[in-house]
Amino acid sequence: MEDLHWDLHHNFTYYVSIRVENIVGLHSVFTSNPYIHNTRNPATGVVFEVILPDEAVDFGINELEDSNFQLSTSKLKARWFGFESDDMAEHVTYSIGVGSQPLVIDIKDENVGSKTQHTFLGLNLQLHKTYFVTVTARSDAGTTKASSNGITIVQKNVNLNNEVQIKDGSDCQQKEKLSWLPNHHSQKNSSSDCESDIDYQISTSYYMAHWTISNAYKHMYPDIKWTLQMRQKNTEDIWYNVEDKNFLSNSGRIFQPVVLDYCKTYRSSVRFCSGEVCSQPVVSNGVTVLSEPDMPHIDILHKQMQSSQLDVSLTYKSNTEDKVCSVESTIDQYMWSITDNKHNSHLFTKWSKVNNVQKISETMILTQMN
Repeated sequence: MEDLHWDLHHNFTYYVSIRVENIVGLHSVFTSNPYIHNTRNPATGVVFEVILPDEAVDFGINELEDSNFQLSTSKLKARWFGFESDDMAEHVTYSIGVGSQPLVIDIKDENVGSKTQHTFLGLNLQLHKTYFVTVTARSDAGTTKASSNGITIVQKNVNLNNEVQIKDGSDCQQKEKLSWLPNHHSQKNSSSDCESDIDYQISTSYYMAHWTISNAYKHMYPDIKWTLQMRQKNTEDIWYNVEDKNFLSNSGRIFQPVVLDYCKTYRSSVRFCSGEVCSQPVVSNGVTVLSEPDMPHIDILHKQMQSSQLDVSLTYKSNTEDKVCSVESTIDQYMWSITDNKHNSHLFTKWSKVNNVQKISETMILTQMN
């Protein structure tokens, strides 16, 4: 019949009838089963990886949505649609496979007939690897393939300490050196090179931090659960939570208005998540709030020897019992100048750094100026 070159119409049903006649004119007619003429390949459909029922709560999605992450390493569920039109639905069959790349089936392949969803069992998927489901649709006219956008295997409480850096302060915050000098005495503002990780800050009204995560894991754990923690007084590593915040994207930084206490140390604790599947917390070193200048009592003894000498002793009264704010921990440098009770306290000399500082006790220091 191929030699007849008839132009059959797509999706029309045809029958072939054969008439058999003997020599005396008696005949019988035999008719074939229906033949539906199909000239079109299946359309390129859409393939979804579907969340497993017992993981839906962890990722906050349902079985109708496309899933990008899952926990299971032994099962993978997919559904697909759009390969057949209404006039082809009964004439398209499928095979489905799992691969390490789109349109590649190198892990498992199964024929599923006319079903439009399937669950693979007995797989051995690897943590933090991405897999793709490829569907092959077949009709009388040919085949069409389409792949999913991939699903990545993640894990609860994964340790990302080697993949993450968290620092207190802004991306490039000017270091806040502390000055205990009266403002009208200081002719030079304390400043330094920009630092991305600070140990102290003056402000008691905000907290800032920033972090980076390696590119290999950034897309696997795109959400953030951030906690501000405060260290227990006079302890090394006892912290309790002050404030929590969740983010549906990872901007890599936080600026949080918050009331901070003098001489308390605060840090960020960050968990990197996909939905409710989160890593172990990764923490910053911490930043201590020094919002009040140290105001020591000053005793001066003038000695007249070969040259004039001033013996200056400073006695501190601590504002807190926390050792993190002890004089030894927080004083960066001493500078001296001379004025009197006249001249509106204008300086007679420029500020000079004190080099010879003698520690008498935890709260007293002594220096000499010639």
